[in-house]
Amino acid sequence: MKYAIASLELYFGNVGGEKLLDQYNEHFSFNDKLEAEQINRASFWMATGSGKTIVMIKLIEILYLLQKSGKIGKKPIMLLVPNDKILNQFKQRIQDYNQFNSISIRVFELREYESNVLEFDNEINIFLGRSDLLDLEENVGKKSDAKRLNYKNLLSTEGWYILLDEAHKGDNKDSIRKEYINQLARGMNSDQGVLDKGKESKGFIFNFSATFSDELDLQTCAFNYNLEKFNQDGYGKNIAILDEKLRFNEEDESEEEKINRIIESFIIFGAIKKSKEKLFKEYTYKSSKPLLYHNPLMISVSDEVNTPKAGIKLYFQALLKVMGTNIEGFEEIKRENLKKLKEQKLYFSSQNVSEEFLEILENITLDEVRESIFHSKEISTCEACRIKDNAKELIFKSKNADKPFLLLNIGNTKKWEKDYIASLDIDLIEDLSQSFFENINDEDSPINIMMGSQVFKEGWDSNRVNFINFINIGSKEAKKYVLQTIGRGVRIEPFKNIRKRFKTTEIEYEIKDKMGGYTSGLETLFVMATHHTAIKAIIENIQVLCTQIPLKGIKKSKTFSPLLVPKYKEVGDIKNYKISKTDFEELKKYINNFDEDVLLLNEELRSADMGYSTIQKIIQEDQSIQKTGGKQDKTPKEMLRVIDTFFGCKQKGFKEFRELENEICHFERFSSTLDPRIIREINEGIEKLLKSGNKETLIGQEREKLDKGEIDLDTYTQHIREIESKNFDDTFKKCTYIFSKELKEHYYLPMIIADSLENNEISYAIRHKSEKGFLEDLKQYLSSDKNTLQKYNWCFSRLVENVDEIYIPYLDSNTQTERMFFPDFIFWLQDKESGTYKIIFVDPKGLEHESNPRDKALGFKKIFNSENLEYEGKKVEVKLVFYNNKGKDIPELGEYIKECMNEIF
Repeated sequence: MKYAIASLELYFGNVGGEKLLDQYNEHFSFNDKLEAEQINRASFWMATGSGKTIVMIKLIEILYLLQKSGKIGKKPIMLLVPNDKILNQFKQRIQDYNQFNSISIRVFELREYESNVLEFDNEINIFLGRSDLLDLEENVGKKSDAKRLNYKNLLSTEGWYILLDEAHKGDNKDSIRKEYINQLARGMNSDQGVLDKGKESKGFIFNFSATFSDELDLQTCAFNYNLEKFNQDGYGKNIAILDEKLRFNEEDESEEEKINRIIESFIIFGAIKKSKEKLFKEYTYKSSKPLLYHNPLMISVSDEVNTPKAGIKLYFQALLKVMGTNIEGFEEIKRENLKKLKEQKLYFSSQNVSEEFLEILENITLDEVRESIFHSKEISTCEACRIKDNAKELIFKSKNADKPFLLLNIGNTKKWEKDYIASLDIDLIEDLSQSFFENINDEDSPINIMMGSQVFKEGWDSNRVNFINFINIGSKEAKKYVLQTIGRGVRIEPFKNIRKRFKTTEIEYEIKDKMGGYTSGLETLFVMATHHTAIKAIIENIQVLCTQIPLKGIKKSKTFSPLLVPKYKEVGDIKNYKISKTDFEELKKYINNFDEDVLLLNEELRSADMGYSTIQKIIQEDQSIQKTGGKQDKTPKEMLRVIDTFFGCKQKGFKEFRELENEICHFERFSSTLDPRIIREINEGIEKLLKSGNKETLIGQEREKLDKGEIDLDTYTQHIREIESKNFDDTFKKCTYIFSKELKEHYYLPMIIADSLENNEISYAIRHKSEKGFLEDLKQYLSSDKNTLQKYNWCFSRLVENVDEIYIPYLDSNTQTERMFFPDFIFWLQDKESGTYKIIFVDPKGLEHESNPRDKALGFKKIFNSENLEYEGKKVEVKLVFYNNKGKDIPELGEYIKECMNEIF
């Protein structure tokens, strides 16, 4: 509301609105500057589910109060929406508002407007209508009940205050209607009764949308709470655009490749359903609030449905293949899926898909996929059901199930039945009496997949959506539709009336081990497309929402070279699998209940010999399977697949040292969601900070010149006095961030440090207390007489997990899978006399916050335990440090725990 009022004040507060014009032209650096006649507007960019409707209704009240107090001119208020469904929603919300407010809003239809009536009693009069029905007189029906309206009948001498919902719409017809809306806001010349085409517009337009992309809307944005900001505040699902690393070939993929892509989506969706089962099964409450997560839903959006090339038909081919056969190559499809998801980027988030979700995906079987989606794990055929007196919906179910799994919602199912359903060998069995679309958001809805082409536009929202499959959609022409559809699926509600993601809520909860990871599937919206060009277009579309602006001027510091990084190679099988005695006995009993050949065929084991060697190791109680205490929460079937995967993995070992190239890259990606003007000031501050030089460096350079005889002692003394007299700034502060070059040996400068963990407006800034404490200790050490780093050429860098490519492989004893350990810092030291190298990995987290420290230390020891590590004939020593930890009594970690800088160096 503050920004809405500011826009009005800047516009009406002086002739022609120059102040608002200046603000808009300064705020964004677009190619074309705005003209005065373009600025009687303010756009409000608000994500689906962020309270846009409430804001609009409150703005109507404020417009009324500002007019009544004489602060702005008196004009009628118009609220325009895109369709009847949203129109009825607004009427209902206004009724809700009237129950709790002393001033009531009285709603009139647009056709009821009379230009000479504008009352100010204790009621707010608004005129509500559909924006798509504004038209020219010749297109308006002659009957009294004609829906279309001649917009010229709505012209007011003083113009209108217009609130436009879904203002992103901009096809040819909507562009014409936007001009009608501009004319309504502009008003008429009072003497001649014609449109006032001068520069001064008398009214004002408030544009509201979740999916702005037009330059004018972005440049006149008064308030930004788009999907990116909404997500960063903890609301809504994370977004994963699948297959974004594929090459965007001009040629389309084969039909088989597209079908496999759709099968991949079924596998992921099956894993999402299973993650909910696991979460609800194992979650324990500390709070009285029950866990409320939704029943996951996949929506599949097609370009068209009734043409020979309709993408929806391809989707059914994939669906029937999964339902009706034991798919040859299922494990290979799943492996490729898993490989891609391990590297999957989540938009607007620094997180990755959780290890726990990947584990569910890795172990899911084809039977479990069928059961999760089709309500039956057996191979089956499909049958369809009509709904009486409903030509838009068609229901599909497995013949082995007692409830449907798929709803087809299109314009005309009759034509689709006639032209296509027979060719799929799907039986039409009965007519049902109820609509499944009306109840799609009910928790007990059996529908797991909803398909259509235009049903997912404005006016339809659901908490349930976890997967969107765009079939032959994604071209530039479909840009706004793609953004809208994605926006339909981001709502989430883990607890009643709390719409933040699980880990960002303030609800107290107790969670068993890794239960937090099981929320990853439920809190992610996966987006997939059937061909490369569509993926490319979708990525371009969603990047419209990324309002992060790059920080500029950050530079690599002048460091010594070479800076060495370790590289790894596969060195053999991982040797020993640990399992509890109880689990082992259950597993062995399970294996003995099957004939060997049946077991090999049924379990879909993936090692080179289909699991034969794994089964033999279990039967013969091979020494590579070590029995321990404790019990895993896995079925024997799951344990068998995990063990087979374990013995199929290769252990990594040291290969060589290479000179650092692009392995550290996070400093090139610093960006911010702060106001563009503040970012401009930060960029200017960075440039000034780095140009100011460093006192110690300049003194060192003068000393070097003196030693080489390039200057005499008097000149040296004069230069030193000049340097000492200068004011050198090593830091500057902006907002809640410190930009520092105090540690000049850092790989890049300046370092960016946040006040607290909650400050997330600058990506990759240092915000963890442990990291900041380590840097403070390092600065104190460098100024002390205990500083042994003077003997070395040295450099260090912060590392960012999963962005930078410097890590230590290790075996996670809990999951018994190989993982990557990313320490927070790396130091490079080279002895000035001998030339020998040291590489020191430093992780300053407390051991109570460090997951699997023993496993990480063991992984480090296995790789770097050799005394003969070298680079170009020079010895290289590699160290691992867990810094500032209490707990030297842990025997296997004692050599890695250091409590002060002197112990490290």
